[in-house]
Amino acid sequence: MHIAVTTRFLLPGGHLEGLGRYTFEALRCLVQQQPQCTFHFLFDRAYDPRYLLGPNVVPHVLLPPARHPLLMLAWYEGAVAHWLRRHRPAALLSPEGFTVLGTSVPRVVVVHDLAYLHRPQDIGWAMARYYAYFLPRFARAATQLVAVSDATRQDIAQQYGLAAQNILVAHNAPARHFAPQPAAMQAATRQRFSHGQPYFLFVGALQPRKNLRNLLRAFALFKAEGARRPARCACCWWAARPGRQDQYLRYSAACRPPCRPPSLLPAA
Repeated sequence: MHIAVTTRFLLPGGHLEGLGRYTFEALRCLVQQQPQCTFHFLFDRAYDPRYLLGPNVVPHVLLPPARHPLLMLAWYEGAVAHWLRRHRPAALLSPEGFTVLGTSVPRVVVVHDLAYLHRPQDIGWAMARYYAYFLPRFARAATQLVAVSDATRQDIAQQYGLAAQNILVAHNAPARHFAPQPAAMQAATRQRFSHGQPYFLFVGALQPRKNLRNLLRAFALFKAEGARRPARCACCWWAARPGRQDQYLRYSAACRPPCRPPSLLPAA
């Protein structure tokens, strides 16, 4: 059986973000568990050989590199659709939530969230238009829809009017090396990063769509209301786009008590 997979989030380099990590881990398991299947990985640029996860993986580079809505349209509905017409695989797996409308090949689409509906202010105009038009159509075109959590499954059902019982859930999961450390190592880590105090750690892209403002507002409220134990929060900042009201959001009061009251933080 030949299975095509859109793998444009398997980017070259040493680190993968959320969609790339999910894609990598899911495919690593699938390739090992299904040695009788041939997986055709469809990249949109030169790929790192470490993503060839087994002898049953065949890589293909389809241009153009898709990082702008117009290029995404050209890649999915042009290059990938053309490849599917030529090769006719048994299925197309899209672990990143985007897929091809112009094909009769059965599609499996993984949806991670519907953040564009809930926080449209965090998305650029062109990408927001792309999401609003295509994402509901991708979901309805899928032979099988997969969500990464039950919350996402329920959100899809409510927002798109699809039956929740027809949506599978394939959760994110921590890697095996994420486990509680010995007490001595915990103490050493706190000394290194937070002057020996307990701390809250945010891991993710430093972008407004990750809801960092509300994270920091919540921490400020936690401090202002009198936490029982001292605590720290990592200092975070991001550069906003030119023309936005806040060019930079900087918040270091958590590392230098007392904490500013939440009313002094920028509104979410």
